[in-house]
Amino acid sequence: MKGGYVLEIAIINFFLWYYGIINVVGFFMMWSDKQKARKRKSRISEQALFTWASFGGAFGMLLSSRLFRHKTKKKTFKIGLPIFCLLHIVLSISLVIMMSHFLDT
Repeated sequence: MKGGYVLEIAIINFFLWYYGIINVVGFFMMWSDKQKARKRKSRISEQALFTWASFGGAFGMLLSSRLFRHKTKKKTFKIGLPIFCLLHIVLSISLVIMMSHFLDT
């Protein structure tokens, strides 16, 4: 079924672009917050950072956190970002399974 295959590729492309963009932005949000902390300027709120992580930016934020040693001692980030990463992995796998089942019928 060619139509289903094209739809499947389009959905996969959407999610790849979505996760790619949201993680690059998340990476730079953490970097920017680190720079602001060094300069003692107004910072990005933890709520805003966690909201972004919940939308899928946790992978980029976790990488940025480790690279720039930012928020690595805060338990909420030390535990929260990996949990968001796991949740998005499970969500992505579930969506792929549901999508393949839906397109096979």
